[in-house]
Amino acid sequence: MSGVSPYVVISYLVIAAGAMAGHMIFEHHVHLVWLRAADPETKVPDVSPDSWWHAMAHWKRLGAHAVMAGTAIVAGLAWQLSPYAIAALAVLAAVILVLVLVRRADHPGLREHVHETSSTEGSGS
Repeated sequence: MSGVSPYVVISYLVIAAGAMAGHMIFEHHVHLVWLRAADPETKVPDVSPDSWWHAMAHWKRLGAHAVMAGTAIVAGLAWQLSPYAIAALAVLAAVILVLVLVRRADHPGLREHVHETSSTEGSGS
């Protein structure tokens, strides 16, 4: 790896893994598949070929990959200059990811609730 900082390589691998995880979560609903193992009433939406990433033109996908590579270069250089700042940003990103996942998992449209009510409920008898 002549000329390429190991920090940049590691940053790229982390960003690529994060992008893949995000794709699996938001496009393929993998977290709901796993949640369904614990709660069988969890609805897992079908994956649509016209979802956000899958419907994107190939040149736009290449642009997204270029942005990820550029971000990895900047993050790797920043990590090399100040590892504490990158560690703090990584912790912040992990917290935000967990909050997004919790919010999506608790979305009311993910479970079908059937409420059985009595015809005498609320009538005072």
